[in-house]
Amino acid sequence: MEKGENDTMKLDMAAMKRELEAVKRELSLTRRELQARGKEKSVEHKSRALDVATEMRRSHGERKEIWERIHRASHSTSLSFRGLSGLSNAILGHISTMTHLERLDLTGCSGFSAVGIKHLYDGLSRLELLTLNRTSISDSSLEGIGALRSLQQLNLEYTDVTDAGLAHLVNLPSLTSLELLGCRDVTSAGIVHVGRLRSLQDLILRRTRVASPGMAHVGQLTGLRHFDLGETEVTDDGLQHLTSLTKLTVLALPCGITDAGMVCVGRLQSIHCLNLEEATRVTHEGLRHLTSLTHLSFFAAPAGMGDAGIEEIKRLTDLVSLGLENATVTKRGLKGLRSLPHLKHVKASGPGLQRMVKATLPGVEADACTIL
Repeated sequence: MEKGENDTMKLDMAAMKRELEAVKRELSLTRRELQARGKEKSVEHKSRALDVATEMRRSHGERKEIWERIHRASHSTSLSFRGLSGLSNAILGHISTMTHLERLDLTGCSGFSAVGIKHLYDGLSRLELLTLNRTSISDSSLEGIGALRSLQQLNLEYTDVTDAGLAHLVNLPSLTSLELLGCRDVTSAGIVHVGRLRSLQDLILRRTRVASPGMAHVGQLTGLRHFDLGETEVTDDGLQHLTSLTKLTVLALPCGITDAGMVCVGRLQSIHCLNLEEATRVTHEGLRHLTSLTHLSFFAAPAGMGDAGIEEIKRLTDLVSLGLENATVTKRGLKGLRSLPHLKHVKASGPGLQRMVKATLPGVEADACTIL
């Protein structure tokens, strides 16, 4: 057996032994205690012991994998446990001793609590990326996160974090990326705290309950480059606060935006990727304001757009990729895109529209190319 495999086995066996001893202590009851509780309690205890033992056997392979990953990462700066259960507080405590770690991904993991997460804050002073997507963390789990002074990227997608939890992030001076996709308890009140993260460059608020008042605080993040507002409650009134974001290059807007909001979008001269797919209330009249975006190369048009919209889009001469979700365009309308010298991809929903694009625009790929 090679030395590395032998070390892994020793580490795994030692860890499993400690966990087994913990289970034994948890389940131990003296004969006198059992008699005092009566036959019913005894049966209940035996049933619980059987459940725990079954779970231990079922999860043995996964726990072994956890410890093997830890061993392999002993000299690495990156560690991922994506989708693994059984990630106990004790294991997170061990990970906190790996002071060289710079990237840690716990997406979809379970078995730990706020106590375990706080172990990480105590030991991983070099951590630059922490991903907690789809875990059971809540506001209390973020207490003390300010100790991670080197943290640059924090991913909290689909967690129970609320506005109150975001207050704990204000002591992260190096944070450049914050992802809150699907955090349904985050509102404009929480964006007050986000607005204090002046180093932010990437902010994902998609599927939160943030509305227009929160945009006043986003407007203070003058270094912001990537901003996703899809499926939020933001309307035209909120967009006026974003005109200060002169470095913004990627922007996705929600369904509450209309032609009036396009006036503000047209002032964001650095935009090169714009997603209006949800903004179905934007018409060809609103699209006229986009002609000032001379760097726009990736554009997802409002879903259901017709030939009148194509007439405005053909003025965007730097376009490389165009999204036409559920478009009602005709062949005659599509011919207007032939004047776009750099157009390479068209995201066309449905086989009928894809065939029409291929027939009308030779050399242009009609597929599901990604706009954002």
